[in-house]
Amino acid sequence: MPLAPAIEPTQDNLVGFSMRYFEKWLPLASLKYDPNARSFQRENGFQFTDNTAVQAIQRMFAVLAGLARRHIAIGDISMKNILIDPNTGSPGFIDLDSVHLEDFESASGGTEGYTDPYLLEMDANSEGGLNFDPKSDVFALTVVAFELLFGIMPHMVPTTPTLRNLDEYVKRGISLIRVLRQGTSFLTRERLQLADRDYVAYIKERIDELAKVAGPSGHDGETIIGHFEDVFINQQRENLIERLIGDEFDPIDAILIRTGGQQAIVTLARIFGLPEKQPSAPKARTLAIEMPRSTRRFVPFISRDPRSLAPFATLRGIDVQAMVS
Repeated sequence: MPLAPAIEPTQDNLVGFSMRYFEKWLPLASLKYDPNARSFQRENGFQFTDNTAVQAIQRMFAVLAGLARRHIAIGDISMKNILIDPNTGSPGFIDLDSVHLEDFESASGGTEGYTDPYLLEMDANSEGGLNFDPKSDVFALTVVAFELLFGIMPHMVPTTPTLRNLDEYVKRGISLIRVLRQGTSFLTRERLQLADRDYVAYIKERIDELAKVAGPSGHDGETIIGHFEDVFINQQRENLIERLIGDEFDPIDAILIRTGGQQAIVTLARIFGLPEKQPSAPKARTLAIEMPRSTRRFVPFISRDPRSLAPFATLRGIDVQAMVS
């Protein structure tokens, strides 16, 4: 793993990351664009402009590109898991309990509204979580980028009837930018009607503003808008940074990672050949459970502890107590 100034030595020669290093960093969610004020929100004296927000988005996608070359997926990317350094405007990813590194899988089920729709239809992994990969990272970070620049999530389309949650809109491919570009005919096919056209009018006006952001390439704003269309309309998952500046940018040293729990530490210790600490108590008995996923197939699910079945059960709408019994 790349090192960062937040490192602190821990037992068994492992390295942990101290959240004290981030105490002056700002939550990205508190800095996003405010549609009512028509400006970015200010936090502790820091405020984005369209230009600096676009630059921060480029840095975030550059981090994804560097990780993808190393076969690492962040997994649960959302607004709440990204901080901004107020001195530089650079982003940092935190609370990465869902990181997928080599053969390490997590029990994370993602965050509603940020999860790639194809993951929502897939079987769970051996830990009961989603099978994140670099493509799903691109989708989630694209949602974050849209939310930062527009102040609302791309799938918050007011429809009649209202769907159960944001993931339902994600799975059906319903987004504000798609309504803007393609009209409402696809909503009719989904047996839905647009309930508020003001949202769409706002998106069009904001796109016109962002398209004027030049950036280093001279047309960074237009490129980002095109990226939103590719992801939310055309279901493409190419990394934005490759469209902007190609393959030469690899700022892997900008990544700030905190390992999530003992399982992550043990896994990293094994991968990097570090000594593992022996557990002081006997390991819990392993449960082997077969859950019917359809009439055609069964998916084996292994858990070390009944409590770790909860993410899997929540993801699939299963009563965990009934499943254990």
